[in-house]
Amino acid sequence: MSYKSVSVFILAVLFFLLINTTLGGARMVISLNGIWEASYDSKNFNLRLRVPGMVPIKSETYPEPESLKVWYRRVFHVNKSFKKAILKFYGVDNFCRVYLNGKKVGEHRGGFDSFDFDVSDILKAGKNKILVYVEDKPLKDSRHEVVGKQHWYGNCTGIWQDVELILLKGESYFKNVTYELSDKTVKVSCEIEGDWDEIDYQLFDDEELIKEGKEHLSEFSISSLDVDTWSPENPKLYTLILKLVKSGKIVDRIEKRIGFRRIEAKNGKIFLNGEPIYLKGLLDQDFYPETGYVPPSKDYIKSQLEKIKHMGFNLVRYHVKIPPRIYIEAADEVGILVWLDLPYANRLNRNSKNYLEELVKDVKGRYSANPSFIILTLINESWGLNLNWSIDRNWLESFWKEAKKMFSDRLIVDNSPCCGNKHIMSDISDYHFYFSYPDNREAWDETIERFANGAFKTFYTRRKRSQKELFRILELPKVVSEFGCWGLPDPLLFTGKWFEYPVFGGKSVEDFMDFEKLYYKTPTEMAVDSQWKEFWTLKYQIESMRTHPEIVGYVLTELSDISWEANGVLDFDRNPKVFVPYMKWLNSSILPIYKGNTLYLSNTFPYEIKCRVVAFLNEREILDKNLTLPSFDVYKIGLRAERGLLRIKVFDEFGEVVGQNFYYIFKWERADFPVQKSITKELLERVEKGQIALVELEKEGEYLDGKIRVVSTNSPAFGFGSYWTDWQGNWIGAFYYYHPSLRKFLTPSLGGMELANVLRDKVILGDGKILIGKYIGWNLAKCAYLIEISYGKGKLILTTLKLENTELGKRILEILTRDDG
Repeated sequence: MSYKSVSVFILAVLFFLLINTTLGGARMVISLNGIWEASYDSKNFNLRLRVPGMVPIKSETYPEPESLKVWYRRVFHVNKSFKKAILKFYGVDNFCRVYLNGKKVGEHRGGFDSFDFDVSDILKAGKNKILVYVEDKPLKDSRHEVVGKQHWYGNCTGIWQDVELILLKGESYFKNVTYELSDKTVKVSCEIEGDWDEIDYQLFDDEELIKEGKEHLSEFSISSLDVDTWSPENPKLYTLILKLVKSGKIVDRIEKRIGFRRIEAKNGKIFLNGEPIYLKGLLDQDFYPETGYVPPSKDYIKSQLEKIKHMGFNLVRYHVKIPPRIYIEAADEVGILVWLDLPYANRLNRNSKNYLEELVKDVKGRYSANPSFIILTLINESWGLNLNWSIDRNWLESFWKEAKKMFSDRLIVDNSPCCGNKHIMSDISDYHFYFSYPDNREAWDETIERFANGAFKTFYTRRKRSQKELFRILELPKVVSEFGCWGLPDPLLFTGKWFEYPVFGGKSVEDFMDFEKLYYKTPTEMAVDSQWKEFWTLKYQIESMRTHPEIVGYVLTELSDISWEANGVLDFDRNPKVFVPYMKWLNSSILPIYKGNTLYLSNTFPYEIKCRVVAFLNEREILDKNLTLPSFDVYKIGLRAERGLLRIKVFDEFGEVVGQNFYYIFKWERADFPVQKSITKELLERVEKGQIALVELEKEGEYLDGKIRVVSTNSPAFGFGSYWTDWQGNWIGAFYYYHPSLRKFLTPSLGGMELANVLRDKVILGDGKILIGKYIGWNLAKCAYLIEISYGKGKLILTTLKLENTELGKRILEILTRDDG
């Protein structure tokens, strides 16, 4: 006997033993998860692939798997009699054909919905062999295929969700059961195959029987229940058992974990179990460095959800993908709300629209009992649609209405909009905003103000609406459903091979990690500074949103970094970034806020600031207080180690801290410091003889015979194919860095806050020694705000910063004059 055949025999025996431990009752569910034999050519089954799992992606094949065709095979044993056998798959990407014992049982197309086959006539007692052929399309040929964000991070090919064999003692069985949840009631709707007489139900709290009864209709309600409601603070779950009875015998039995909760949107707020709730969410795209599209385990999911709950978040927006059931179960158990986004196609045609319509029904069948699942989005950012076209607007409106009928116990969002596209019909008025900080803080403030007061329109106005509908729109709760920025992970913690993938026009993350040119000693130092930049942005933007009572929630992009996309609060391996301990302060129900984020104090003491305390308890409260800082020394900007740190704490009547926040204080003085505003012939002559001159460049254009260019921050910085990003860093982050000579008073970990009052929307491109610079993402591109050019025996210091009559400019020139840097 060969080694290979021994291995297969051992697997079969182990699985046979597992089946014996799970048999019993009218229904037996046998998991076919585990290690399967696999082949890319249908001949040599020398590969081993895990189910659920996906075909591996390699650097040389990225973004595609190493094969778009794969045959899965395994042997299993059944040793009990049965009358009905159902083979069920919960997700196979993208097309599959299934054989059992050499006979074709069926095929299926679509990577996100569950499907099953009746194999009663093919399955036999004893040894059985299953063969599954899976075929996928290359992403470039998948324009009309519903694939979600696989074209961003890698193509998922294979059996990526659970596989089960359901054995039934009778011919009649529960084909599908859906649930409609409320706080004291559950409505049950049963789709039943075959003849039956009654449905018996039992509701348990652990081992205690709460209620039981008999029903003779396939739809019924179990009401007036004395149960605890499910919430993030109290994720209480119960067990509901349904028994199908025919001729006095139980012919099928299913068991479901459910929770009781009521979700509503009214009067501009979202209510959970009758109480207003403030959504504090994280986007989760659910990719992993080692296992790709497939979560490593339920415990792994629970661990990451517990981490974010400890940070004060209460919701995940599960992004453009259908979660495996272990994810929703983990959310139920941990107490995290789930906002689910359907996947999309790059361009939805009639077939892919039909697929999404059927997918909603599948989601209903799979997750209607799960109390954590409260919101469903049908389309994200109009991807796949052109909402300027009436045909797409009409379809989306119809789709929303059908989904709303199906999910009366959930909130439905038609299109979660961004960048000019809007809503047609929705239960929430949400929008996505990405602005860099401190560069675009004024634009952020203005946009959030307009979003909060209703001046920023989130609904299309091209269709006629009744007065009732217009009033309904005005009363919808407002949620900023995406915002955020980047903070690079520590390369020493990387696992997997994602950083070797040719993402950026043929280059990998690894190719750009040239930290030494950014004046860093180690890549870890660079990562830490960029993570603090991420934190200061999130801090400012969360505080800004929380000062507007009209906004009742936000969703930060995102829970974890995903491959090259580095905007998580956790890195790709779910390690916390450096600022994680402070996130719970920002998400606290009570938060004291100084709107400026960084204080620039004048010479006058005592100095009075306005502090706003926002509270979200049962009702939204905002308390304005004037805090007076006593006379104390705030040292000049040149003495970094002696800067002030302002901490604000809110105490309850018992002296306990119930909210806190902190701000750095800089003294920002005016100084008699004129600067040159143009490069003249006379200036160049003096510099050529050995002078150092600081020139403030205010206008775009070329300088020094084209060696230097000044460009707008919204001009292209880096791109490949049809994609490009600008110098602002609104989405792909932009990070400040300083020459070592200036780090005596400028701190990279403060993310550019010290420059907030002197930034101009212009940057410098060209050769020279960058003294104050900015790099995009993984150092994809660099620009300068302050650059040194050698000219003859002297130096030109060129800047786009507003340094005239500032202490900062004066000190920069003093250092550069004293020290060649």
